[in-house]
Amino acid sequence: MQFPLADRISASSTASRVYAVKTAQFGDGYEEVRPSDINFVREEWSIKWSSLSLDEYQQLMSVLDSGGGHTKYTWTPHGEAAPKTYRVSGKVQTSSNGKLIDVVAAIKRVY
Repeated sequence: MQFPLADRISASSTASRVYAVKTAQFGDGYEEVRPSDINFVREEWSIKWSSLSLDEYQQLMSVLDSGGGHTKYTWTPHGEAAPKTYRVSGKVQTSSNGKLIDVVAAIKRVY
């Protein structure tokens, strides 16, 4: 399933990467570091839908609420060629100026 209103996801959405590694330390000060598993790059985003109408907001929240943080969504981040799979992993925050609504969701890449 694709993220709802994917064409409305702001280019100002932000990404972070964490590299999961395992470290073995030895008594002489030597340290060996290696990837923790095959998918050791952890990718997280804070994606933003800007200036949504009430109808668009309700559509978005209906899909996100029904997904409940366990549904996988596909999305092609700005500047990338291929879609990746994500799930909502944290807070979904909203703000409004009285007419239009912004929604920000924390997502993480899943395999």
